[in-house]
Amino acid sequence: MKFNKIVFYSAIYFLISCNAVNKEFSEEDKSPSIEELSQNFKSPSKEYHPETWFHLNGNNISKEGLKRDLQAIKDAGLQGIHLFNKAGRAFPNVKPIKILSPEWEEMIRFAADECQRLGLKFTMQNCPGWSMTGGPWVPANEAQREVVETTYHISGGKQFQENLKIDSLYHTPDYDYKDIQVLAFPTLAGDDLKPYNPSKIETNNRLVPWKAIFNPDSELIVTRKNTRLKKPLKEYRKVGISKVQNQKTWVKTSFDKEITLRSIVFPQLRHIITGTNYPRVEVSIKVEALINNKLQEITTLKIPDANWNDRRKYLTLAVPETTATEFKFTFLGKHAIAPESIRLSAKPKLHNHEAKAAKVLRRLNKEVQYNYAENTIIKPETIINLTDKLSENGKLTWNVPNGNWTIVRFGHINMRLTNKPAVPEATGWESSKLDKIAIENHLKNGMIGNLIKDGGPIGDGKLHGLLIDSWESHVPTWTINSEDMFKEFEQRRGYSMKTYLPATMGYIVENTATTTKFLRDLRQTMDEVFIDNFFKHFATVAHEMGAEVYTEGAGGEVLPVDPMRYYGVSDIPMTEFWYPKAPSDQNEYAKPIYNASSATHLYNKPKLAAEACTQVGVKWNEHPFSVKYLIDYNFAKGVNHLVFHTFSHTPQTDVYPGSSFGGNIGFPFVRQQTWWKYMPDWIEYLSRNQYVLQQGEYVADVLWYYGDHFERPPFDLDEFPKGYRFDYLNAEILQEKISIKEDKIHVENGGDYRIIKLRDSESILLSTAKKLKELVMNGAVILGDKPKDSPSLMDNENDLKELLFIADELWDNTKSGVKQVGKGRVYWGKTIDEVLQAEKITKDVIVSEDLDINWIHRETKDAHIYFVASREENPVDVSLSFRIQNLNPQIWDAFKGIQKDAKIWKLSTNRTNVAVSLPENGSTIIVFSKSDKKSFASKVTFNNQTILDAKTEWYQIHKTNDYPKISWDKDDVKASKSGEYIFHQNGKEIVKSIDIKKMSLQNNWQLSFDKGWDTPESIVVDELKSLTELENDAIQHYSGTITYNKIFEVKELGEFMSIDLGEVANIAELWCNGKKVGVKWAPPFEFDITDEIQVGENKLEIKVTNTWRNQLIFDNKRPKNSKKTWTTARPKNNETELEKSGLIGPVSIKLNHQ
Repeated sequence: MKFNKIVFYSAIYFLISCNAVNKEFSEEDKSPSIEELSQNFKSPSKEYHPETWFHLNGNNISKEGLKRDLQAIKDAGLQGIHLFNKAGRAFPNVKPIKILSPEWEEMIRFAADECQRLGLKFTMQNCPGWSMTGGPWVPANEAQREVVETTYHISGGKQFQENLKIDSLYHTPDYDYKDIQVLAFPTLAGDDLKPYNPSKIETNNRLVPWKAIFNPDSELIVTRKNTRLKKPLKEYRKVGISKVQNQKTWVKTSFDKEITLRSIVFPQLRHIITGTNYPRVEVSIKVEALINNKLQEITTLKIPDANWNDRRKYLTLAVPETTATEFKFTFLGKHAIAPESIRLSAKPKLHNHEAKAAKVLRRLNKEVQYNYAENTIIKPETIINLTDKLSENGKLTWNVPNGNWTIVRFGHINMRLTNKPAVPEATGWESSKLDKIAIENHLKNGMIGNLIKDGGPIGDGKLHGLLIDSWESHVPTWTINSEDMFKEFEQRRGYSMKTYLPATMGYIVENTATTTKFLRDLRQTMDEVFIDNFFKHFATVAHEMGAEVYTEGAGGEVLPVDPMRYYGVSDIPMTEFWYPKAPSDQNEYAKPIYNASSATHLYNKPKLAAEACTQVGVKWNEHPFSVKYLIDYNFAKGVNHLVFHTFSHTPQTDVYPGSSFGGNIGFPFVRQQTWWKYMPDWIEYLSRNQYVLQQGEYVADVLWYYGDHFERPPFDLDEFPKGYRFDYLNAEILQEKISIKEDKIHVENGGDYRIIKLRDSESILLSTAKKLKELVMNGAVILGDKPKDSPSLMDNENDLKELLFIADELWDNTKSGVKQVGKGRVYWGKTIDEVLQAEKITKDVIVSEDLDINWIHRETKDAHIYFVASREENPVDVSLSFRIQNLNPQIWDAFKGIQKDAKIWKLSTNRTNVAVSLPENGSTIIVFSKSDKKSFASKVTFNNQTILDAKTEWYQIHKTNDYPKISWDKDDVKASKSGEYIFHQNGKEIVKSIDIKKMSLQNNWQLSFDKGWDTPESIVVDELKSLTELENDAIQHYSGTITYNKIFEVKELGEFMSIDLGEVANIAELWCNGKKVGVKWAPPFEFDITDEIQVGENKLEIKVTNTWRNQLIFDNKRPKNSKKTWTTARPKNNETELEKSGLIGPVSIKLNHQ
């Protein structure tokens, strides 16, 4: 079969290259010099500061509340807000404002004006609620559409003249049914049979209601979240089909006469997954049949990986055609599923066809290939298009040929999805995502268009950004006009899809190979239409409005599209991460951040934003250090611009702590948060990190090609060698932006790489093969299996011959090997680790694999930047080995902006090893640049024990605070213990004797409390301990800032003087002799007080701020009319355990003599 082809990837661009190490940067490079980098790091400009989401909850809005909230956001040092208006319950003592009303518009005007006055960036979610692009202005005929099929089986040899009945609901205005086409074809074997009902069932698991599950006549109740039998099944729904006495569950179904089994149909995957075990589904079903009086294995069916919103399409698994009276199903794997419907069917269907037809994002299970009998395959020449024989009222007139015939009436309907969660008056249909006119009308004629008009609330340049929040509106499958999807497909793929439409239902058309290739072409078409007609056109219209676009997670997460390309048409790609974990039990598997970071790197986007710290289970015990480990970890994955979830608007001016997001979700940013006054200290830390992580180019060795199948991408936690980094690679970047420069694989404006790792390369497009050949001939190294076929019908027979010829040029026929072709090499049958070793590409960073330490590497024209983050819960001293030579390391402190030369480091075989000390969940920035500074030592010992060593993979974890540690003040050493510290360098030793005198300040402190919380104004404690251990009930439950005062005498001073506060819950602000020393929101709570302390009398004032949780627990006990707090997500009445609170210590002063 031949088709006209469209060449859809064309130009190759060339730029001056940048090597992964010691690059030659072009004169046009805009990365800062090391001097600029150093200066800007100390105080990054506002564009490098985080932003926050800002939620108006329900109809609860007030100008005074907006004014105070926005001032608090400004005072915190945040860059700006993303304003949402979501559904929410009524707040006490708040006059409701009807959303979209003139009064509401005035509130939005006030917020925008305040942002302009305060210098805050003003971004809006594009519709009420957060999902996703809709509202009451969207008519049904411009709403999201999905294909629906109605099937009829008739006998031939006569004239058919009847109405083709469809679901009665389709005739209602809300469904807005429209025909696509009507096709007829000879009825396939088994296609007109109902699902089988076993006459006998045997099992080793009696908890499972097998009889009802297999019975096609069982009554099912189907909702958005569940497909359930009409009976109580509490225990089964909890545990699902799990092991019985450590034995795998099996069920045997028997029938009175032979049946032919060809497919098994399950409900939607989220309807059968127990709990939140998604997206990976580790469940398989072994299918056996009684053949010749013996059970024989027919196949093992793997349940495909799902997605969190997989709630709309059934799952069809194909079985090799088997005729028997008995079938046995054994459930394998570590997960459990709890289906309440399993249909055993004679219908011949393509395996997992719902996903292959781009109706839902699931793993494709491409490896499942069966030979189908001739009488189960639709022959294209037998398909008859009856569309012109269908009247407007649905009556079909047709002289039916002899035989049994199947008629399919294809139509499309409004999916009846609405923007959510929005208040009723602001709720309407979701606009089509496959039609430019629909998204254009949504923006121009809807909420945003009305607000941004000349003189409007956000007009005149007040709107800076528009947000497309995370994709939660399932998967539309058709355009609003019936013919448009046919046109889109033919223009893009070069052939008509009309004949192949039955394949979207799971029918085999012509043969399995042709059907599979057509469905692959359909997935590519849907990908392009989603991106071009929705994401790209949204950005076009937004730019006309003067707004840049933030685009949240969709592709590769819930939407079956290229997860990089849609980010590529966004101004600011945006991913997300949750605290303490995602709603999925599988956490990182559910949120594909590496896809977003790869798009950011390869599409030359300076920022990868993230909806940050979206909390599940607000406890009101959260504070900045709670999420430091999480933020640092995601910085190391590529995020470099935080947008916090979320600041909740509190319209009242006399409540504490105020509104939260609701539903126990959302990190609690409110203006009355106990620690809000310390937000600037936290924001400084974040902004310095974000600044350096937006400079220069990301450094990695491997490009990991998605492949040509439009398959779900790999997961973030999929195996990749430690010490190396990669970027994903899609077809667009491969074809348009990659060339070979100075023996490196160069991505235009995107950096240099060493290897391209192919995925599913046994089947690739001819265009891909040609591009790979060109790159290899010029010096590229690639790893992948030898191509044997094309996955697409766009490649005809001549194309396949050329493809195989190129495959023979680049690959041999051995199981594994390497082949030199031109200047490059092709590897196959090997791991990426083996190829990295063969190519002598050493690890970028070496750190002991016993440690949970993560890193990311960026390069400017004269510096290498490494951000390193520990997720160890204890302090760790560690040697980090970097693939850097001829440059010297500095340690940059993002807390204070201080930059110091590294002291303990050494050169080691073309590498530089640096020893650093990281506190619990600590992080550091190591910057390499040209310098004449030398290493002070490569190892430090104390009492004959090594306390720091630059030896590769050396480390020490400290599980107590009683260990020797050193720090530096220029070339002077500060230490924690008295004794001789020996610094080893090139066989020489430098001995530094240090005498430490320690003064305990654990006793006799005066504590003062804010008024209004039933505490005494002040108290004196004999010994520091958590407030929760004191006797006074109000003090135990106090939330806010406690001021600790102490006067003490110092008889002598050391060269260095420091104070260690020990344990602090949760933030400490230190004053000494009337001078502010500093603020610490993360351990260790140690301060240098050399300049503030004096001989004689000294006064310490320590302000310690805890969280709201203890007070909220206390308030639950107060009578209704005596409560002192109000919030929308307070602790439950049975939550009574208190959090540690206040200055706990031990507090001590250290005098450091040398």
